Amino acid sequence: VIWLYFLLVSSWIFSQEKIAFVSDRSGIDEIYIMNIDGSDQIILSTNFHENWFPQFSPSGSQIVFVSQHHRIGEIQIMNTDGTGNYHLTLQNGGDYFPNFSPDGTHIVFEANRDVGGSEIYLMEVNGENQTNLTNDSAIDQFPQFSPNGEQIIFISNRDGNFEIYIMDANGGNQTNLTNDPGDDMMHQFSPNGDQIVFVSSRDGNDEIYIMDMNGENQMNLTINDGSDLDPAFSSDGSTIIFISNREGNYGIYTLEPDGSNLTYLSTNSDGDYSPNYSLDRTKILYQSYINGNYELFMMNADGTNQINLTNDMGSDKEPRFQPYVVLDSIELEYMEDWNLVSLPLVIEDQEYEFLFPESIEQTLFSFDEIYVQETEIIFGNGYWLRFNSSGNILINGVIINEWIIEVNHGWNLIGSITHPIEIEDLLEENELIIPGTVFEFNGSYVNAGSILPGKSYWLRTFEEGFIILSSQNQ
Repeated sequence: VIWLYFLLVSSWIFSQEKIAFVSDRSGIDEIYIMNIDGSDQIILSTNFHENWFPQFSPSGSQIVFVSQHHRIGEIQIMNTDGTGNYHLTLQNGGDYFPNFSPDGTHIVFEANRDVGGSEIYLMEVNGENQTNLTNDSAIDQFPQFSPNGEQIIFISNRDGNFEIYIMDANGGNQTNLTNDPGDDMMHQFSPNGDQIVFVSSRDGNDEIYIMDMNGENQMNLTINDGSDLDPAFSSDGSTIIFISNREGNYGIYTLEPDGSNLTYLSTNSDGDYSPNYSLDRTKILYQSYINGNYELFMMNADGTNQINLTNDMGSDKEPRFQPYVVLDSIELEYMEDWNLVSLPLVIEDQEYEFLFPESIEQTLFSFDEIYVQETEIIFGNGYWLRFNSSGNILINGVIINEWIIEVNHGWNLIGSITHPIEIEDLLEENELIIPGTVFEFNGSYVNAGSILPGKSYWLRTFEEGFIILSSQNQ
């Protein structure tokens, strides 16, 4: 009898579950995550260094961030539960401001490792093939992919002042889009990629501008004596949110892309910053200066129902909504006696007796150089589990199509993700794995042809490190 599985794709539900942010409540800036209502605030980046700029992967299962080591920034990545934390860059000079490509396979970032100024670099999501895209003597900063992943916008002072440039994703066709006497920055594509919103000082103070993606039709949307900053589109492109000090301290405003329907949302006289919309456009997440430090707040899109999510003694900042995660159901079949099992979805209750009520008590074992008896099944890990008879179960949870797993030198027992991975693809992406040493168990050991959801696998590695399970094509 072999282990079987199938996916109930008709059960897909889209949900925005988590918020990542930075807090110094522990004494230094660390990356935290919490539920969207502010509950279960958990520190993720326990590396005893300052950590900033968390960015979710498009699937919402990883976070890339900047960690300060020896006073320079390095880029690290981790799973959203804090596991699998490892360096993507470790260079002299420092690397900053990482952003994922829309398909999650690449990261673009700013690097200060070259003589003359900062450059825009591109690397694969595992840190491989780091490539200088700009390669000039100027300062190039704040790269961001277009929604289709074909272009990258960034700022550069190569013409004397900071201008917004666009280039192909491979570094070709670098073009100055703004070309004016002021400084242009804080750029963001519209969701459809047709327009770019940005900040410009060309009129003597910072204003919100919009232009076509080729630089044409540049228009000042704000036109006032204050300073207008941090523009961002709503997910449907119908609204631009930004901050302005036109009323004194900085507050949150919205307007439409043609400059109409200006609306003031803030009620805090001490200042609100870093606003961003939820994907369904019903909520706004922001940081507010209150009682001597920054707290994270959420309000309705019309400014009502402002709620403090953090309310602690530290400063909480840089809030980021998790992209939509997909909820699904998977049915798994198991055979009588011993099975190699894993979780194909992320779930809340990980007690094996809850997940597999027909399993034999005290027969769940993980492997970390020795066998360890367990009570919970953790996503990404592999386990032995024994059953009195064959049967099946239905698991409901969050789809995960990429996950980072820490491995030891030698034999490891790893889990699965939501969709299958061909062993050929696994070996191509993970050079740590010794070819020919990935085994499954179906009553006896056989060489595995693929990593299937709900199963676990033995594999052998040349050395300790990290491997990535990924099915980006799903």
